Amino acid sequence: MKKSTSWLWHGIIGIVSFLIFLFLFLPLESVVGHYIVSLPQYTKGKGDFTILTSDLEASMLSGVRFKDFRLLQGPKLLLEMPELEANVSFLKLLSGQVDLEIAGELAGGKIEGELIIADNSSLQLQLTQVNVMQVPAIKTALMFTGVELEIKCLVSGDVDFSWGRDARERDGAVKLSVQDFKIPVLNLKSFGLKAENIILSDEKSPMIIDGTLDGGQIILEKFKIPGPDLSIDMSGRARLGAKNDISQMNIRGSLKMGEEMVKKVPLVSMLDSQKDAEGAIAITLQGNLEKPRFLIGDTDISQLAGW
Repeated sequence: MKKSTSWLWHGIIGIVSFLIFLFLFLPLESVVGHYIVSLPQYTKGKGDFTILTSDLEASMLSGVRFKDFRLLQGPKLLLEMPELEANVSFLKLLSGQVDLEIAGELAGGKIEGELIIADNSSLQLQLTQVNVMQVPAIKTALMFTGVELEIKCLVSGDVDFSWGRDARERDGAVKLSVQDFKIPVLNLKSFGLKAENIILSDEKSPMIIDGTLDGGQIILEKFKIPGPDLSIDMSGRARLGAKNDISQMNIRGSLKMGEEMVKKVPLVSMLDSQKDAEGAIAITLQGNLEKPRFLIGDTDISQLAGW
């Protein structure tokens, strides 16, 4: 019995000593570097992602710190951060789960969050004063043919999503405030419309985006642009398909144009006949992202734009 107990203790001491050796001497930077170099191969045909960094530091205690972090999809730059800290739970990795905590500077602001990849995965992000128009992926998404557009805004708030293997197991919430929302330049060449310095929100009255995801149902509780040049208040629902494509939108609300807006864009005075007694114009967004139908009053903007 004593001999068996002795062997047991020797075994425990041996395992603990091995773990301490790994903790102190494992070349973690080399391991992380290997995964970064191998990422294009792992994601080939599934996103084709590449990570570039000028330097990285890694340890079991502090996690991984990247300098000049850049994420690319093929040749397209999606994200760049001067510094990114990532902390991985190695205990959960042993059980086949990924638990990654991140923190860093993004587009002049800060981002913090946690990503869990398992049977039930989740993503939580907290944004603070992020100039989203400096994020390459967003800037590229807003480059439309025949449109010259500049946008400035600072985004703060929370993003929280969870999902399972079944497409119906999707839940989440988005609560964002957008300060100093301005359009310095807007040029819709097909309409012959030009405008400068359109003010949509300021520090005291931010734009609000408040929505939830319940299974395949997107519920837009509030989408509010306070103005003063243009104010919009909308809410509604949309269906999220199995491939995460948005369809069956039914979002309704109203818009009002301030006096300065009429001076900056005289063309909008053509909508005066659509105003109700309070000076508001009904707006409707229906259909899907591939073929949306956008109505201002009874004017079909999507048809005029050729969507």
